Amino acid sequence: MDDFLQTGELLSQIQAAALKSGLPGIAAEATQQLDYLYQTGRLTAHQATGLLRATRELGADL
Repeated sequence: MDDFLQTGELLSQIQAAALKSGLPGIAAEATQQLDYLYQTGRLTAHQATGLLRATRELGADL
């Protein structure tokens, strides 16, 4: 249960930081994962790496 709560808190923080930084794509990804986490209680391996991939792609574009 701790992992679920910690993951949810982390995704919420990522979502807020992305919105504050003007990164709606990252915020949307975090929101989508947060919704899925609350619905199912877990994330798939693919989802868990989704934000990492998105932020790496963003860094490459900068």
